[in-house]
Amino acid sequence: MKMPAQVKHALIEAMLTQYTEDFSSCKISQEPLTFQIAVGKILEDTEVFGITVSDITQL
Repeated sequence: MKMPAQVKHALIEAMLTQYTEDFSSCKISQEPLTFQIAVGKILEDTEVFGITVSDITQL
């Protein structure tokens, strides 16, 4: 599926927000608040939208 970059970025940001809320284990630091989320997980969950590693790293 071909989508504009702005839409892809919004989708990725929404996924990141969902992960940080659903998986407390991804929080690695309280001060400053820091999260670690595997790129593979984002790719897996957004595969149908054609999200690529390049889309993720452009954020």
